[in-house]
Amino acid sequence: MAVATGQRSGVATWLAMNLKRNETGFELAIDLDAIEAMMRDYGVQDFWPDLEAPAKSMRRDIVIAGNSTTFAKEERERVFGAQEQGYLHAHLLENCGHWVHAEQPDALLELLSRYSV
Repeated sequence: MAVATGQRSGVATWLAMNLKRNETGFELAIDLDAIEAMMRDYGVQDFWPDLEAPAKSMRRDIVIAGNSTTFAKEERERVFGAQEQGYLHAHLLENCGHWVHAEQPDALLELLSRYSV
Protein backbone atom coordinates (compact mmCIF):
# COMPACT_ATOMS: atom_id res chain seq x y z
CA MET A 1 0.00 0.00 0.00
CA ALA A 2 2.80 2.44 0.82
CA VAL A 3 4.33 1.90 -2.62
CA ALA A 4 0.92 2.48 -4.20
CA THR A 5 0.74 5.86 -2.43
CA GLY A 6 4.10 6.96 -3.81
CA GLN A 7 6.64 5.72 -1.27
CA ARG A 8 9.83 4.14 -2.56
CA SER A 9 10.13 0.40 -2.07
CA GLY A 10 12.84 0.67 0.63
CA VAL A 11 10.79 3.13 2.68
CA ALA A 12 7.68 0.97 2.30
CA THR A 13 9.64 -2.06 3.53
CA TRP A 14 10.95 -0.13 6.54
CA LEU A 15 7.42 1.04 7.40
CA ALA A 16 6.09 -2.52 7.07
CA MET A 17 8.77 -3.79 9.48
CA ASN A 18 7.32 -1.44 12.09
CA LEU A 19 3.77 -2.79 11.93
CA LYS A 20 2.16 -5.09 14.45
CA ARG A 21 -1.15 -6.86 14.22
CA ASN A 22 -4.00 -5.75 16.50
CA GLU A 23 -7.66 -6.73 16.84
CA THR A 24 -8.74 -4.58 13.87
CA GLY A 25 -5.76 -5.02 11.54
CA PHE A 26 -2.37 -3.36 11.93
CA GLU A 27 -0.84 -0.47 13.83
CA LEU A 28 2.60 1.10 14.03
CA ALA A 29 4.79 -0.54 16.65
CA ILE A 30 6.58 2.76 17.20
CA ASP A 31 6.25 4.96 20.29
CA LEU A 32 5.03 8.11 18.56
CA ASP A 33 5.07 10.11 21.82
CA ALA A 34 8.76 9.29 22.31
CA ILE A 35 9.52 10.26 18.71
CA GLU A 36 7.68 13.55 19.19
CA ALA A 37 9.69 14.28 22.36
CA MET A 38 12.97 13.48 20.61
CA MET A 39 12.05 15.70 17.66
CA ARG A 40 11.17 18.58 20.00
CA ASP A 41 14.52 18.16 21.77
CA TYR A 42 16.39 17.89 18.47
CA GLY A 43 14.76 21.13 17.30
CA VAL A 44 16.26 23.12 20.15
CA GLN A 45 19.80 21.74 19.87
CA ASP A 46 22.48 23.70 18.03
CA PHE A 47 25.15 21.39 16.64
CA TRP A 48 26.81 23.91 14.32
CA PRO A 49 29.57 24.88 16.77
CA ASP A 50 30.56 21.24 17.15
CA LEU A 51 30.48 20.63 13.39
CA GLU A 52 32.37 23.77 12.45
CA ALA A 53 35.04 23.63 15.15
CA PRO A 54 35.31 20.07 16.49
CA ALA A 55 38.00 18.82 18.80
CA LYS A 56 41.08 18.16 16.67
CA SER A 57 41.20 14.54 17.79
CA MET A 58 37.71 13.76 16.49
CA ARG A 59 36.63 13.13 12.93
CA ARG A 60 33.22 14.54 12.01
CA ASP A 61 31.28 13.10 9.08
CA ILE A 62 27.87 14.11 7.83
CA VAL A 63 25.74 12.32 5.23
CA ILE A 64 23.40 14.42 3.11
CA ALA A 65 20.76 12.81 0.93
CA GLY A 66 20.83 14.36 -2.53
CA ASN A 67 17.05 14.71 -2.84
CA SER A 68 16.36 15.58 0.79
CA THR A 69 14.85 18.91 1.72
CA THR A 70 16.08 18.57 5.31
CA PHE A 71 19.08 20.79 4.59
CA ALA A 72 18.26 24.17 3.08
CA LYS A 73 20.60 25.46 0.37
CA GLU A 74 22.29 27.77 2.88
CA GLU A 75 22.87 24.89 5.31
CA ARG A 76 24.40 22.72 2.58
CA GLU A 77 26.73 25.59 1.68
CA ARG A 78 27.65 25.94 5.35
CA VAL A 79 28.41 22.20 5.62
CA PHE A 80 30.55 22.17 2.49
CA GLY A 81 32.26 25.40 3.63
CA ALA A 82 33.21 23.72 6.90
CA GLN A 83 34.49 20.77 4.89
CA GLU A 84 36.75 23.10 2.89
CA GLN A 85 38.18 24.32 6.19
CA GLY A 86 38.94 20.71 7.10
CA TYR A 87 36.57 20.64 10.05
CA LEU A 88 34.31 17.90 8.84
CA HIS A 89 33.80 15.46 6.00
CA ALA A 90 30.56 15.77 4.05
CA HIS A 91 29.22 12.88 1.98
CA LEU A 92 26.44 13.40 -0.55
CA LEU A 93 24.35 10.35 -1.47
CA GLU A 94 22.63 11.21 -4.73
CA ASN A 95 19.25 9.86 -5.84
CA CYS A 96 17.73 9.39 -2.42
CA GLY A 97 15.62 11.34 0.00
CA HIS A 98 15.73 11.59 3.77
CA TRP A 99 15.50 7.83 4.33
CA VAL A 100 19.03 6.99 3.13
CA HIS A 101 19.13 3.79 5.20
CA ALA A 102 16.04 2.50 3.40
CA GLU A 103 16.59 3.96 -0.08
CA GLN A 104 20.31 3.31 -0.50
CA PRO A 105 21.34 0.85 2.23
CA ASP A 106 24.30 -0.56 0.28
CA ALA A 107 25.77 2.88 -0.45
CA LEU A 108 25.32 3.95 3.17
CA LEU A 109 26.86 0.73 4.50
CA GLU A 110 29.84 1.10 2.16
CA LEU A 111 30.31 4.69 3.32
CA LEU A 112 30.09 3.78 6.99
CA SER A 113 32.42 0.80 6.66
CA ARG A 114 34.96 2.89 4.76
CA TYR A 115 35.35 5.26 7.71
CA SER A 116 34.73 2.98 10.69
CA VAL A 117 37.54 2.57 13.17
